Amino acid sequence: MVEEAKPDFQSFSEEISNEPIPANYVFPKIGLFTGKQDRNANIKTFRAQMLIYGGLESVRCKMLGKTTLDWFSNLPEGSITSLEVFIRLFVSHFAGNKSKPPKITNLFEVRQFKGELVKKYLRCFNEIVVKIPQPNEVMCVEAFIRGLRSGGLVESLLKRRPEDMAAINLKVASYIKVEEFARKKK
Repeated sequence: MVEEAKPDFQSFSEEISNEPIPANYVFPKIGLFTGKQDRNANIKTFRAQMLIYGGLESVRCKMLGKTTLDWFSNLPEGSITSLEVFIRLFVSHFAGNKSKPPKITNLFEVRQFKGELVKKYLRCFNEIVVKIPQPNEVMCVEAFIRGLRSGGLVESLLKRRPEDMAAINLKVASYIKVEEFARKKK
């Protein structure tokens, strides 16, 4: 027995299903949600993309449906009546897919590897800092310095200890230029 294919957008209400996507609409580049990622990060990315690309609520619903295809295709017919309903269903279904934000103490685990450029170490360090809710600047500075390999930059930072990460970034910028210049000479 051959299963009959479900119609496209069958999970949407009739109102959303019947709203056409404008011919000139530029589709945002949003990756598929596989069910393994952080659900909140996925929704945050989706909302940011939709702010940039715009569109009616029905278009936004269809775009979210496109990114969550496997889960979406199994929803009851007509169950999605608005974007907020869609997001609420999505968030509750993937409740286990919420990653915990890093803590300030996690910064003390970040280390510059042997041969690693300061630029890469700074990028890795800052990727964690931006995820920490209200990071303590003094702790960030201390963790950054402790994670560096010994050398001229560490000595310079210890002589005149920066007060915050903005000062670290300014100081490190000159070292990055020196590293890049040295790499080009090789």
